[in-house]
Amino acid sequence: MVKVKKISPAFAGKSNVDHFYKIALIFLYITTGVLFLIWTALILIMLSDKGNIEKSDFLAFYTSGTFVKQNLTKELYNLPLQAEKQNIILGKKLEDPLVFRYLPHVSLFFYIFSGINFYKAFLFFLIINFFTIMLILNLIKKWFVNVTSLRIWFLLPFAYYPIALTMIKGQVSIILTLILLLIYRFHQKRPFLSGALWSIFLIKPQFFIFGLPILYLISKSKKYFVGGVLLFCGIWMSIGIFLVGLNSLINYPSYTLYKEGIIYESYNEWNTNLNLSTVLTPIINRTGGELKQILSIEAAIYILLLMFITRKINKIPFESQFIAFTIITLVMSFHSYPYDYALVLLPLVIILNMAIKNKNPGNIFLLMLMIILPNTLIKNSTFASVLIMFIIGLSYIFVSTHKSNLKTTPLNVK
Repeated sequence: MVKVKKISPAFAGKSNVDHFYKIALIFLYITTGVLFLIWTALILIMLSDKGNIEKSDFLAFYTSGTFVKQNLTKELYNLPLQAEKQNIILGKKLEDPLVFRYLPHVSLFFYIFSGINFYKAFLFFLIINFFTIMLILNLIKKWFVNVTSLRIWFLLPFAYYPIALTMIKGQVSIILTLILLLIYRFHQKRPFLSGALWSIFLIKPQFFIFGLPILYLISKSKKYFVGGVLLFCGIWMSIGIFLVGLNSLINYPSYTLYKEGIIYESYNEWNTNLNLSTVLTPIINRTGGELKQILSIEAAIYILLLMFITRKINKIPFESQFIAFTIITLVMSFHSYPYDYALVLLPLVIILNMAIKNKNPGNIFLLMLMIILPNTLIKNSTFASVLIMFIIGLSYIFVSTHKSNLKTTPLNVK
């Protein structure tokens, strides 16, 4: 009689998980490879047309640099003069000039581009963005040791639509992604440096404002973090006063609100944004509500989230804290465009690192969902994209999980 060897349920379960994990990896390889080819082709096609370069946000940045070069910084927020300069830069009259909406010190960085013509400057900035991605990949290789076991891990940024869109639009989101990665690395052990780095997010004031309370709550040494933020914000503000004068800096909020519409254009053009107003606006409009109802609901949700994080912060692993922080900051901010979601590259890397370490197929499929979601914006299906992304962010706060299952491999810095 032949004896049949029994397989323990635990072993069988592990075998099934390994099987699903391998299937998930195959799908991830296919998804990453296909999207890499699509977005690389899109970048090449879009930037082969000068018209697309002229419509990019880089025109506003470049214009601010020319103001610095020509010693016209006191007129930096003069809208007719901005339009006039852009007409000169492009050699034609623009029907809809691109407005410079950023704080004054940002113009100093773009001063370095003002010595060359606009199209060469755009190419130069594109190269800077590319090398910034290379630097991000190098840091990921050092700090997230599990990710590199995936053969095509280095294609992840290029397979992510917000990264491609950032390069096409001439935006600064890739640079901010590098800054966010550095904050993640230093936030626990060097909070003062983390605070100094967070001050750079004044480039996008809406993210700075909504992200600051959460980043403060997840800081182990809050006084040093606040010290770094205050010192360097003071430096940026001092530079701003020097460039445009105190009155112009005081009037900056009203200038920004004027240009963006009533509390930013996201409430007037909600279907082109990727924030909570995308979900709330069509619902409130159908019930006859107004802007103040939308703002009240968003404020209530944000305050409740802060209260919950305050109470449960010690029970949430740092990796989960940072994933939630990044996503919630983007979704709650009242002005988030698809290219701003380049910042989600960091949560993607964290999730991938955990998935490979624990051989977790669920995290692999979650990763693919998060990669694919921004692509749906091409069809303007922003309602579902925002809602799902927000739920994912909230899940890293509310879902009760064991720290040992979520903890990543310690950062391996040589």
